[in-house]
Amino acid sequence: MTLACVVIASAHRRELLDTLVMPSVVAQGFDECVVVGDYHSGDGWRHLPFRPLTGSTIDALFKRDVGTVATSAEWLFYLCDDHRVHPDFSKDLATFMQDVLVGPHDIIVPARFCERNGEKIGLNMGWPGYLNHSYCGGHGGIFPRAAIQEVPWSLAPWHRNWDFMHSRILQERGYNFHYQSGSLLIEDVGPGEPWL
Repeated sequence: MTLACVVIASAHRRELLDTLVMPSVVAQGFDECVVVGDYHSGDGWRHLPFRPLTGSTIDALFKRDVGTVATSAEWLFYLCDDHRVHPDFSKDLATFMQDVLVGPHDIIVPARFCERNGEKIGLNMGWPGYLNHSYCGGHGGIFPRAAIQEVPWSLAPWHRNWDFMHSRILQERGYNFHYQSGSLLIEDVGPGEPWL
């Protein structure tokens, strides 16, 4: 199994990318790593410039498709630029994929949390109490390449809730979502209140 990490970047989060996000990503040893958007190349990743087209979250759809086309791995891990991965992410993912025997119609949804005042707060997606079996949020998700080739990101309705709508299309086509709750963690490290 090969895995590419596609980080979706925006100009206002360059410092987060430099200090928290990219160090956590590079440490995982993914087979491929690309950063799409307003950023730079670095040791352990390629940068793919993408000039905003709409100035809205719709640009994130196109960035994901650019990252998909620029990589060749069998599996694609999309990560938003204000999230870092837990140090054991790659190990936890390998264990999960082996134990569950993940197949070509399976999508893996990491558990998402933030830390405020020393308290770990579970957010939507895979965290206990927030299990949402209807979608994979745009914050982070692991998809078989075939799923994205069948339903490219930019095919989703151009709407504020594009991630929900894209997930619904995949579900209608027979894809299964596997929600994580105790391992396979991504942390929202953006300032202020996290986007749910």
